[in-house]
Amino acid sequence: TPVATAAMGTSVTPVATAATGTSVTPGATTAVGTSVTPMATTVAGTFMTPRELQERSMNKSVGVPPRAKDNAAETDSLLWHCSQEQLRSLSRAELEGRLESTLIIMEALALRLRQWQESQWPLARVGPAGQRDMVTQTDVTHPEGEEKIYHNLYLELRRKVEVLQRQRGVEKKLQQELEVAAEGMSAWSKQCLQFQGLVDGAFQSLQEEQRTLSQEQEQVRALVSRCQAVLEKVPGKVRTCLEERDAMRQRAEE
Repeated sequence: TPVATAAMGTSVTPVATAATGTSVTPGATTAVGTSVTPMATTVAGTFMTPRELQERSMNKSVGVPPRAKDNAAETDSLLWHCSQEQLRSLSRAELEGRLESTLIIMEALALRLRQWQESQWPLARVGPAGQRDMVTQTDVTHPEGEEKIYHNLYLELRRKVEVLQRQRGVEKKLQQELEVAAEGMSAWSKQCLQFQGLVDGAFQSLQEEQRTLSQEQEQVRALVSRCQAVLEKVPGKVRTCLEERDAMRQRAEE
């Protein structure tokens, strides 16, 4: 059974060109892509319905034109026409049938939506396999306004990158200056430590000299005191000596 026949047989709104897809022509010749409308070739390349779903939902009669009931896929029996109570009362087979019909309708609608999107951005004429691969590709065509927006965003991003590069250059220079200043501060700290060592040594020497000077002052004071005591005794000794001299003269005269 051709895939295209299943797709066109389940379409909610059949198209005139789509009716050719339900003919007896095999799927191999239909997939050649000779149709003027790109819809059939695109559907044949992108249909994803399993084979068992196709056999249940399509008209297999040969030589009989598709009926309106087959083209509509019995939309009155789809899932969205059933309430929750009806869904609970349905059997498993009926639920599977309704689900299959719903999935087929959704796939047909998705294909029609994709075809409409392709009509907004027409693609180059390629084969069915190329169209199947190309449908899944992201459209790279951009309108003029979108290109202008991207261009402005690129310019803004480039300007920010340049500003960031300049800031990085300034930060690099500042970092170099900080490194030089840190080296200078390190050398100055070493010199300060050396100077502090010299000052501490000079202060200790001064304290030692001060202690020595204090000791010498004490010694000088003691010597001066002794000298003063000796000087105070000199007049008495002089008088004693004079008295002894006078006494010796008198004895000598006698």
